[in-house]
Amino acid sequence: MTAAGTVEYADFGAGPVVVALHGGLGGWDQGLILAQCAVPAGYRVLALSRAIADPAARQRLVDNPEVMALYTALLASTFHRMAERIAGTANDIRITKTTEPPLEQFRVPTLVVHGTADRVVPYARHVPAFAARLPGVRVCTVEGGDHVSLFTHRDLVRSEVGAFLEVYAAPGGRGRGRTTRRPGH
Repeated sequence: MTAAGTVEYADFGAGPVVVALHGGLGGWDQGLILAQCAVPAGYRVLALSRAIADPAARQRLVDNPEVMALYTALLASTFHRMAERIAGTANDIRITKTTEPPLEQFRVPTLVVHGTADRVVPYARHVPAFAARLPGVRVCTVEGGDHVSLFTHRDLVRSEVGAFLEVYAAPGGRGRGRTTRRPGH
């Protein structure tokens, strides 16, 4: 429970923790599906609440039964809980129109995966601005990737996510471990 209300989430797997989320109209269920597609085995995923134009990309998706099943589940989940999502989505839109997140203050390893042909969230408008404000961000640019490039370019995305997690989340990686604060310090 937070000051803004209950936060729904899914807790899946075991190992170093990876937070997964999906933007507008996406809940924990969609974050979990995205993580199942992108995150290699050996990680614990916390998934929080919150049309493919290229014929070759569309064909890659259709030709891979595992990825197609995940993509179908993602699409179905968008509408399955639509009535529950509307209020949160309206709130997200209001907040993003009036507030800039303090990205300069983020101190966690962050990987942004984004397709250059995304017509929903245009790459050229969003990624350079985001990358300029977020310290140490790593960007996985999916050349020709649309809004669903996670599904259409899964091998590339999974490879990039795996490499990122090896550095920041794997046992012995730079992002692994706990910080302990002693009273008075």
